[in-house]
Amino acid sequence: PEPAMNSATALPGFYRATKDWDVVVVARGTFVAAVELKSQVGSFGNNFNNRVEEAVGRVRSRLATAHPGPDLESVLRRLEEQQQKVYVTQIPVHSGKRILILPVSDVLWFAIEYRLVYAHTNERAFMTNYTLRELEERLDPALFFRAHKSSLVNLRHVREIVPWFGGRYKLVMRNQAGSEVALSRTQARALRGRLRW
Repeated sequence: PEPAMNSATALPGFYRATKDWDVVVVARGTFVAAVELKSQVGSFGNNFNNRVEEAVGRVRSRLATAHPGPDLESVLRRLEEQQQKVYVTQIPVHSGKRILILPVSDVLWFAIEYRLVYAHTNERAFMTNYTLRELEERLDPALFFRAHKSSLVNLRHVREIVPWFGGRYKLVMRNQAGSEVALSRTQARALRGRLRW
């Protein structure tokens, strides 16, 4: 059903017991909004702000006394749960003056080197235009793990976790060189909890 809009409906107000609203919106029997139309000609900024605050307060008051329905927080949580985030499967990288499109499944790890972020593959390292934080947001967290403040590792390419000194570890990668990526103490605890080793 479409929302119904009534004109000049009397409802409780925030500062008054009743108030004639210019527009009241009800959808599926649930109160959605009440709008009061005002002319702003000759109105000063503070007066306008007061009117907005009064209108918001009245709507909150009406919602509190209206039929109990789902609160906004629970609706937002459900929407977030239903929304499935789509992660990138390819990433642009630089090779000389060329821009290559690299599948993220080919990336063993990302690392900061001389203030630039490089994507390390079996063949070589490619420069990217992303920060590690941007990559963390764009890449699937089930595959990529922040091993250190300067590296983001593809867990599918980790062959071994080797104890190092001071409670830290090194991640040995599945490439021919057996490259090692540092795993900080804090992130070692997080990875231990995740992989349960």
